[in-house]
Amino acid sequence: MPHQKHTEVKQAQKVSKKARKLEKKQQKIDQRTAKKIRKAEDETRERAAKIKKDLAKKQAKTEYRRLPKKEKKQVKAALKKQKKAARAKRKQIQHAKQPVWEPAYSNRISPNELVNMESLWGGILFGPIPAGHQRNFFEYKKNVWIWYEGWPGKKGNIEGTTIRYEVRPAGVFKRVNGQKYEKIAGQELDYFRMTLHQYLKLMKTKLYY
Repeated sequence: MPHQKHTEVKQAQKVSKKARKLEKKQQKIDQRTAKKIRKAEDETRERAAKIKKDLAKKQAKTEYRRLPKKEKKQVKAALKKQKKAARAKRKQIQHAKQPVWEPAYSNRISPNELVNMESLWGGILFGPIPAGHQRNFFEYKKNVWIWYEGWPGKKGNIEGTTIRYEVRPAGVFKRVNGQKYEKIAGQELDYFRMTLHQYLKLMKTKLYY
């Protein structure tokens, strides 16, 4: 009898284990099925929204064709006004992202203020300026260009790098933080020339237009 009971317990354990496996398998099948149903519902909603939008467009076109000429002109004028307002808003957003400079007085601008304006615009040629950083690039005098970038130091002081470029008959030379002049060549020279072209183009469109 004890042997028979032991056998029955083993059989019950096997059946229970098999039932758990089947239950887990069924849960996975249910999860996959639910996922497919959700995906199908999302696709159906997207298609329905697209069809609704297309129908609305067709209906609007049909109704527009039925309008008298006078009302058609009014609709065109309203749409034109909306597009103009949207363009003006985009320009405002773009202008807000650009550096703002306000002169000390509006009637006349001094040479120093012009240099300040040029240096601010020139700084954006090298990409976005990180928070807390200051970047300037401008023509100091004929054939002499200055690039400067400053940032907060670890001790609370301002650290920075100044590069002076000089265009000479023998080539373009640079001096970093007051050290010796070095002649630039290759990719660095090509990048400097490209930057100057972009700088002059920017000044013509933003300052001297």
